[in-house]
Amino acid sequence: MTGNLLTPVRRQLSLAFHFAQEKIQVHPGCSALFRRFGVDGVEVLARVRFDAATFEKNVSVCKHGVAAYTAVGTGQIRLCPGFAVLSVPGAALILIHEALHSAGLSEKPADPNGLTPQQINRLVEVGCSL
Repeated sequence: MTGNLLTPVRRQLSLAFHFAQEKIQVHPGCSALFRRFGVDGVEVLARVRFDAATFEKNVSVCKHGVAAYTAVGTGQIRLCPGFAVLSVPGAALILIHEALHSAGLSEKPADPNGLTPQQINRLVEVGCSL
C-alpha cells in the first residue's frame, strides 16, 4: 500500500485484501485460477502494490464506474475512490480479478481473444465462492 490512498479506500483495501487471501487459500477453484499461469495467488496478491488513481487519465477511468484497474503483467493496481463503497466480498472480487491480470490474464478489448471483465468476474465468483 502506498501513502496516497484515501482513508476509506485504505480501510476497505485492508478488509478486502484479507478476505481475498482467505478465499484463495481455502477454495481450490480460486487458487486454480492463478495456477494456470504458474503462480501462487496468495503470493501474487502479496507482491502487488496498491496505489490511488491520481493522474488525470486515471481519474477519467474511475468516472466510468471502474473500482480498480491494472495492466497485464504489472505489479501495480490502481484503486479508484469507488472501491471504498463496495461490499467487502465485492472489493475482494475486484482484488482477485486485478491480481489475475498481474499474473498474466488478458482482457477484452485489449486482447480480442480475452475474456470480458464480466466473464472474469464470473470466474472469480464461481471459483472463489464469492
